[in-house]
Amino acid sequence: MRSTALRVFVGMFVLALPALAGALELRAPAAALAPTLEVLGETASGLRVSLALPTLAVEEFTIEGATYQALSLPGGAIAGADGQAGLPTFTRLVALPAGMQARLVAVRPSERRLAGYRVLPVQPDAADRFVIDRDWYARAAASMPTAALGAPAQMNALRVVPLTFSPVGYDPASGELRVAERLEVELEFTPDPAAPSLTRPALIPESFDRLYRELVVNLEQSDLYRLGEAAVGPGTYLLIYPDVTGVLTRLQPLIDLRKRQGYNVVVVSTTTTGTSNVAIKAYIQNLYNTANPPLEFVSLAGDASGTYLVNCWNENLSGYNGEGDHYYTTLAGGDILADVHLGRLSYRSTNELDIIVNKILTYETNPPLTDSGWFRRAGLCGDPGQSGIGVIYVNQWVKTQLLRQGYTQVDTIWSGNFPSLMTQSINQGLSAFGYRGWWGMSGMSSGNILNLTNGNELPFALVVTCGTGSFKSDNTAISEAWTKAANGGGIGAVGTATLGTHTRYNNTYYKGCFDGAINGPDHRLGVAHTRGKYELYSAYQIAEPTRVEIWSMWNNLMGDPVTDMYTGFPAALNVGYPASLPPGATAVPVSVTSAGQPVVGARVTIAKGDEVRVSGYTDAGGSAVLPLAPGVTTGSLLVTVTGHNLFAHLGSLTIGAQAVFPSLADHSLDDDAAGASLGNDDGRPSPGERIELAVALQNLGTSP
Repeated sequence: MRSTALRVFVGMFVLALPALAGALELRAPAAALAPTLEVLGETASGLRVSLALPTLAVEEFTIEGATYQALSLPGGAIAGADGQAGLPTFTRLVALPAGMQARLVAVRPSERRLAGYRVLPVQPDAADRFVIDRDWYARAAASMPTAALGAPAQMNALRVVPLTFSPVGYDPASGELRVAERLEVELEFTPDPAAPSLTRPALIPESFDRLYRELVVNLEQSDLYRLGEAAVGPGTYLLIYPDVTGVLTRLQPLIDLRKRQGYNVVVVSTTTTGTSNVAIKAYIQNLYNTANPPLEFVSLAGDASGTYLVNCWNENLSGYNGEGDHYYTTLAGGDILADVHLGRLSYRSTNELDIIVNKILTYETNPPLTDSGWFRRAGLCGDPGQSGIGVIYVNQWVKTQLLRQGYTQVDTIWSGNFPSLMTQSINQGLSAFGYRGWWGMSGMSSGNILNLTNGNELPFALVVTCGTGSFKSDNTAISEAWTKAANGGGIGAVGTATLGTHTRYNNTYYKGCFDGAINGPDHRLGVAHTRGKYELYSAYQIAEPTRVEIWSMWNNLMGDPVTDMYTGFPAALNVGYPASLPPGATAVPVSVTSAGQPVVGARVTIAKGDEVRVSGYTDAGGSAVLPLAPGVTTGSLLVTVTGHNLFAHLGSLTIGAQAVFPSLADHSLDDDAAGASLGNDDGRPSPGERIELAVALQNLGTSP
């Protein structure tokens, strides 16, 4: 936040919240429960969905001798004009049927009325005093619980519309709240002549499948899913680098790792894409339109200025002309939603590039295990000096989430010598670090970060405040320093460009990104970054779309978007598969266990150059059978097993001649009522039948 921002919270009290008869409870924010959504019914022409509000978070503040209450909902946002009451909202996405748009036709609240509230007003971006619109508080009409729909947008392969619930109404003159414990809305689907024609993809990138399941209320009824189980798997990974001697050679180990992890890897230089941001965007757009599997991740391996140039963009909405890469991700629907996940490997020398690549390789394939505690340690810093007490509260929420996920130590820094305390916390080794405060990062400079000594015990760092992410205008921005640091730093970082940021939007992105990294179904850095931008979209797109675009541009990931953040000690894997297979083998069976128990959902990939790339996921028994196409040549077949909080398995088997390898050649099934069989003679085994099964084997080996 700007350094001129007002310190408005001069007193804060923990409320002795009254017990209410019925379901709704008033709770402190750390103990509040998120609203729940239920689809009550859906047809081709409409949808009914209900929001249930188990708790309402309430905090009390004393400002200039008056008492105010701040209201909030976990996972929600605050709406209101500057100086007027800030009321909580909650937004989720609705999948639109093909060729349709949505219209809100009914809102049905089940209300509870609460008296005696003076709701805290929203503060402007750079107030130098407490701002309150006293005339509004004296004369404004009472509001009611309601809901609103935004404009349609496309989220990769899924067309959606934001549905925002406003479950709290307020009469400022009387001080009465109208809280909807349950808010039912009814939507009507009508033809939309402007709707794009969408083709159901052959494969849904696994990251978007996970985001859909988290954020879309009616996913199973959407065209993308209701026609049957969609294939899900790794998509295409695009790496763009400057055509400068020595760069590609240094990137090659990362490229090789991404290939063996199952991604379809496309590597191009700016000689191919062009050097302008418009030309690079055109190349990405064409690949997005044509890639099979679909484009999922983009990594820009270069700085935004200097010798190793991969250009960025500058927005023209804020007056600050802030830099960012977000426009490279808006590839479908003509809207502001990211359709791919993007990160930047930013360096100004090949030595810095070596540091960045080696960090990624070590983190993903050979993390330090001697100090096992670093995987469940985190550090959080909130400096309220210029940005208000909200920077502490958002970090308290993050701390609660970390502890719920099993973290054993979460350092919190709210005062004192901030650079010294942050350095001390980071240097002990962390997996997550967060800072919310104001311009200058409370004295923690790029130089401080470059000199960190935490070795390879690397956190994902969110340092979301003014001036931490100006990676084009600064020689080494704070966000860049984390990945460049030679003896420590971070595995990735997000900072915010320009000096024009605001606590409300910074907190929203910060909370959404951490929510994705900690609680979300996909812990990869690029997906968490996208999740933070989606949080901005959900919170403010209907009322403040320009803010969503600005903050989506200003917040940028330094690091590879595919890297999966550790949130626990990685489990050692016992991976079983044949040491060798003969030419003509049709499948590779793989079993994955840890501590004697099957590992479910691990990604198993077999790869052989550009000849073989097949991925699958282990089932409830820890098994996966990966098909081999005919004609695979002899040689080494790489076997890779990865997953969240799993110690990566990097192995191989040999395709080559062997003496004996039995394989099924033919079979016949008899389920009639003659001989030993007893069935209905339909040629299919059914429950209760006794069948005769004859099999013929052939030897694919060299022995006759």
